[in-house]
Amino acid sequence: EEAYKPYTMNHKYPFTSLYIKMDPKSVDVNVHPTKLEVRFEEGNEIYDLIYNSIKNALTTKEHIRRIKLAEEKSRVKETKSVNKEAPEPFEVNRIRNTYLRETPKNQELSESAKETEIGKLREIVQDSSNIIKKQKNKNQEIEQYSFLSKEAIKEHRIIGQVFLTYWLVEYEEKLYIIDQHAAHEKVLYEKTIKDLKEKNILKQNLNPPIILTLSMREKEVVEKFKDEFSALGFEIEYFGGNEYAIREIPSDLDGLAQKDIFIELIDNLTDETYKQSSEVIIDKVASIACKAAVKGNQKLSTKEVHVLINSLLELENPYHCPHGRPTMILLSKYELEKRFKRVL
Repeated sequence: EEAYKPYTMNHKYPFTSLYIKMDPKSVDVNVHPTKLEVRFEEGNEIYDLIYNSIKNALTTKEHIRRIKLAEEKSRVKETKSVNKEAPEPFEVNRIRNTYLRETPKNQELSESAKETEIGKLREIVQDSSNIIKKQKNKNQEIEQYSFLSKEAIKEHRIIGQVFLTYWLVEYEEKLYIIDQHAAHEKVLYEKTIKDLKEKNILKQNLNPPIILTLSMREKEVVEKFKDEFSALGFEIEYFGGNEYAIREIPSDLDGLAQKDIFIELIDNLTDETYKQSSEVIIDKVASIACKAAVKGNQKLSTKEVHVLINSLLELENPYHCPHGRPTMILLSKYELEKRFKRVL
């Protein structure tokens, strides 16, 4: 779930089937009365192994959703017809039982039947091999012609902006549609995370300072995380009574409603005060920094979009915003030609 988090929307969860081969002695199966849970002897190591394996598998692929213009109605009709033709479970069992009754156990297959069965197996194996080869070639093609590779950017043809929100970019017989808000949000989020973790923080002095009146619970959060706040660019002083003064903030938050942002940050941390780690604050600050992202219905220049696309190029996962929404989708030339009946 954690490995998939950057690739899925909030409240969406991946379905994964994992086969782990290990020494049974390192697994404790007696931690739950109905065996719904097990405990690993080296739980952290196994977690890291699975997490990194899934993460590495995901980062090697280009996660740009393809738009298919196939008619939904025909798909629904096709599904219904398939469902009608499928026999009921009872019918399947009846046919199977009839076959078993009519076929003697010791009856041997004729030579021609054997050849037929072997031929079918060969076809299945051959088809499987072809599928694997096609998938391998497809993966190599993706790696070679990735839309956000340095080589590809030179070939991008930026067509323009539509609805003051989306940018159309042509590349290799594909039309890429970029959501300027989601893309910029992702760039700001990753930049803020990187700066905060590397302590590469520029501070903005506030004169006059922001004076906050806090509840008892909010005061506890501020006091508990005061050192972490300071390390991340927030200079906070006790001002007397229930009031605190914020004298400096990270420059990434400059231009935003600082008072509201800090209250939001405290509220988000209130339920997580048991996690005495700056990781929680870093994630929250980065999420709040996203509020500075360019909005939809906002005019951008072609030069600004070039900068945005180059910024996406530097990210590990440029395909989803911090909330899991796609930053871009693509429509192939083939799909357009199907819609215009140029190909059938």
